[in-house]
Amino acid sequence: MKLIELKCPNCAANIQHDADKSKLTCEYCGYRALVEKTGSEPEDIKLIEEKSYAKAKGEYRALAEKEKSTLVRKFVVFFIIVAIIVVGAIIVGTIEKYKMPLIDPFEHIEMKFFGTTGEGQAKLIVDESDPDINFTKIYYTIENNFNLSEGDTVTVTAESSEYRLTERMKKYKVEGLELFLLDISTVSDASLAAIHQKSLDSINDSVDTANRKKLERIETKPVKIYFVTDGDKNNILYDVFEVDFLLKDGSKATYYLVQEYHDIIIREGNNVSIKYGLTWSAGEFKRIHTDTQTLGYISAFQTLEEVKGYVLTKQDVEMSFQERDL
Repeated sequence: MKLIELKCPNCAANIQHDADKSKLTCEYCGYRALVEKTGSEPEDIKLIEEKSYAKAKGEYRALAEKEKSTLVRKFVVFFIIVAIIVVGAIIVGTIEKYKMPLIDPFEHIEMKFFGTTGEGQAKLIVDESDPDINFTKIYYTIENNFNLSEGDTVTVTAESSEYRLTERMKKYKVEGLELFLLDISTVSDASLAAIHQKSLDSINDSVDTANRKKLERIETKPVKIYFVTDGDKNNILYDVFEVDFLLKDGSKATYYLVQEYHDIIIREGNNVSIKYGLTWSAGEFKRIHTDTQTLGYISAFQTLEEVKGYVLTKQDVEMSFQERDL
């Protein structure tokens, strides 16, 4: 028996090995390997190391592949379970959903619009008279609900956890807001009478007590309406009166008094009303003169031409001019 000394590839211990045997077992760690004869001991050692390394590498690779395969199988099984749960939930949810009553959420509502164009708001009114519908379980949302103008569109959405809805969204056109006056020719006689009455109240207030002591009476007559507008929210109406101041001595003075209304809105209908931003008595501040006497001061014009000239000087470039004889 010829012994050769080799080094264990696993624990690096020195091993006495029978040269005639092809199998090697380490007496220290129990490692087993094949010994190939090449004619030289260093080559034998190298072959043992390479084969043992290859074997170990193969074992690790096989183990890694096995673990990877096991992980993939676990992931596939997990994915299948999750998919089954999700699909089951969808199916159950769909079945439950179709058990809900089907209703039209917009059949029982009415949209109301109020305010002035450009500043309007929407209000949703629900008719809850249907006993078969629990309206507290239907939720409505109005989009773009502020600063509305006539002709705008608002969107109403509906949601419910108790009912299936035939539709979830509906658009409504904004109608019924108060509009700023755009055309003086469209104003009714009743509305003009309401404007004139407000103007007369201001004219009477403008004649002070001292002047009234000398006056027999005041005769007033509306003669003209001047109007300028930008076609939107800005306008000015001038209500022109011919006013005769008749004194107790028989003398008379005639002037034109003008009441000026800014951003006027006229509410037509059975009860006519007028809404405006500002109002004041237009004209030059001058004394009232008759043939015999001079009275106190009042805001007035001498002629209609002066009134029209005043209106045109106050008119902005983007505004259009209108007039109406009375």
